Amino acid sequence: MRKIFTACYATSTLGSFLRSFTFGHIRQLGAVASRFVRNLAAETPLLTHDSSTDGYVFLDVDDTIIEVHGYQKQGSGYGYSGVRGLNALLATVRTEESAPIIIGRRLRRGACGSPRGARRMVSDGLATIKRLRGLEKARVLFRADSAFYGHAPSAPLSKPAPTSP
Repeated sequence: MRKIFTACYATSTLGSFLRSFTFGHIRQLGAVASRFVRNLAAETPLLTHDSSTDGYVFLDVDDTIIEVHGYQKQGSGYGYSGVRGLNALLATVRTEESAPIIIGRRLRRGACGSPRGARRMVSDGLATIKRLRGLEKARVLFRADSAFYGHAPSAPLSKPAPTSP
């Protein structure tokens, strides 16, 4: 095998490599990212939570559209906003004392609806929160836009959990 940076590769090589990824590959990368955040939280005060107070840990799920230009951008499309773009689903966690940390991300096709994939994102986010140091027994408040308030996104919540509009 060649050493890194000993040769100049065509830009299409990276694109060909990334297009070969399947959903299983994406799940594996998500697991690696989750372990990275968990290990980072174990070594640093990334998410501080005072368990003696009644404070919550906030799990926020939201989608965003990243505008793109050109007709050859793979995966882009015209969504509900009328903008040609890439649609991403993000899950963040924060406490009252800390800034938001992205714990989940998924790129979706441009024309999909907001709640698509939210059920798995919520369950993955809850699992990640339970693995973070100091947040194992924390109370979680699930926050999302109105598009996510349906049976599918809230199904991973094991018992009636507080929600915030």
